[in-house]
Amino acid sequence: MQLSTIPHAPKLAKLYIKPFAADIAKVSMVLNLDVGVSASTFYEFLQTHPFVATAFVADYCPHSKELKPEWARAAAVLRDEEVELAEVDLSDPKNGDLKHQFAITATPAIYLFRRGYPDRPQQLSGPRDAEALVEQLRREAAPALVALRSAKEVEAFFGGAAVAVLGWFDAPSGEGFEAFERLVSQNRASAAFAYVVDRGLMAGCGVPAATLGQAPVLTLRSKRDPDPAVYEGVLNDQALDAWFLVHSTPLVVFMT
Repeated sequence: MQLSTIPHAPKLAKLYIKPFAADIAKVSMVLNLDVGVSASTFYEFLQTHPFVATAFVADYCPHSKELKPEWARAAAVLRDEEVELAEVDLSDPKNGDLKHQFAITATPAIYLFRRGYPDRPQQLSGPRDAEALVEQLRREAAPALVALRSAKEVEAFFGGAAVAVLGWFDAPSGEGFEAFERLVSQNRASAAFAYVVDRGLMAGCGVPAATLGQAPVLTLRSKRDPDPAVYEGVLNDQALDAWFLVHSTPLVVFMT
């Protein structure tokens, strides 16, 4: 199964659902979201759940009908885990705007929302039987960013991935760290990510000593390029995305 970022996904503050306790019905273990005008917003719903996988379906679509029982079986398996499976019926006129909001051109479409980043959903594609869905959703719900605490862990980290990004932070908090987390969330399928709070662990990572006076500093290593890439300066979404894209993408792609 593959995961892709939805480009230019909109803010969701204007999308609404009815109050959760009374009006979100459980079909099996699947939350049936009914988007309409009410005090509770779709944005707020996503903020209260760490990981929401939403299937956008349509009653008239045969592929949606095939997905529904598999989606319900996957939800039953994951019922005690921090993975919430939801469903939105795009054939309901009340939910029609979502099709345009997320540029959905075909159903079913499965989007993943992680708490804190509802405006940056990701789309899940690939096999849609219950077993495959459970396996992929568990993998996607697992932490993608790990803390390293020893030189041995740092060495193993860089040795175990084709593309690896290590960040040095004074603490795992603040705006810069949150921007790094968003980069991780969007690119977890493309690289391994970790961070350290011990300045000494950056030694030997290809980071110039002069840059180690002040955190944060990021370094990216790729098995395709012997020279590590270093990011210095303010961490923000646009700059991080551009830096990662440039240094994680091969300059030459061989066609066979």
